Amino acid sequence: MKNKASFTVDISIKDCLKFASISGDKNKVHINKKYASKTKYKKPIIHGAFLSGLMSRMAGMEIPGKYSLVHSSNIKFKKPIYVPAKILVEGKLIGSNLVKVNFLDNTSGILYAEGEYIFSNFNEKFKKNTKIKKIGLKKIKNSNTFVTGASGELGKAVLKKIKNSKGLSFNKNKKYSNQIKKYIKNSKINAIVHCGWPRPDNLNILSSNSNTSKLLDYYIKEQLEEIINLSKVMKSNGKNQSVLVLVGSTFSKPGRHAYSYPYYSLGKNILHSLTDILSLELGSLNMKCVLLEFDTIDGGMSNLSNLRTLQMAADRTPSGELPKIDDVAKQIKWVLSNKSNLVNGSKIILSGGSLP
Repeated sequence: MKNKASFTVDISIKDCLKFASISGDKNKVHINKKYASKTKYKKPIIHGAFLSGLMSRMAGMEIPGKYSLVHSSNIKFKKPIYVPAKILVEGKLIGSNLVKVNFLDNTSGILYAEGEYIFSNFNEKFKKNTKIKKIGLKKIKNSNTFVTGASGELGKAVLKKIKNSKGLSFNKNKKYSNQIKKYIKNSKINAIVHCGWPRPDNLNILSSNSNTSKLLDYYIKEQLEEIINLSKVMKSNGKNQSVLVLVGSTFSKPGRHAYSYPYYSLGKNILHSLTDILSLELGSLNMKCVLLEFDTIDGGMSNLSNLRTLQMAADRTPSGELPKIDDVAKQIKWVLSNKSNLVNGSKIILSGGSLP
């Protein structure tokens, strides 16, 4: 994959007319010389969204190119671009999936706008592997390892890493614990990896518009009940040395929680105390409970965050990059492969040396 790329584009009034027709933005300041002459600009200026299309070209044709998907993007406009214009578009890869884009005058070098986008890759090989995995799961009648949140990116990645694992997708009418009971019958469980968790709430906890009771039920009460019920299934059907893995977040740490994700942060924080309690009860049965905490991940729910937040998270790490979903799945597999009872009750922070 390229680290840098650039291309030039000639934009005429005809191009602006075509864009206006397609987008429906027929503001005369972009397409009518006579009207524009009476404004402060004096001449037609290019649609701002036109640059978004050029940024899409950078993603789809240059960085990363083929099989790319843009998850989010933004542009800051510095100066108006008058029609006609010849624009130089420059892209630079920052970290693993963030690209900075500059829009400049091809002759003078004047900076018109700055943009950035976050991308992911998909390819035919991935599609084929996903299809094979689904077929394989149907053949497994008595899976030994269960992964909740299987429809999410992390759940899918864990399923790929662990053989004979069964993915459980969220179903509001059927709890994860009940889904497991349906599959195990008289068999025994090796492990339960609990990746399933509600999306961040994006609410201010003191907001007068929020229903506190409902939010506490959904983000705290229901999630604790789910984990406790999963533990009960483990108690009844777990093998010797079976493991319950809870996936936490450094959002639960002091100074890390986002004021806009209060219920999410509170729920993740409670996992600390719950791990202490469950490790005692499961430990007495020669079973284990382990909490793995990760910093901001490249993908999954992190795609809901804005680019500035993700870049700040990457800047906190010595590598300057966010951990990949696949890296996180490998660490979960590593914990499951550890046969020592000493890991019971552990709260392991896997952040790549991220600063507080």
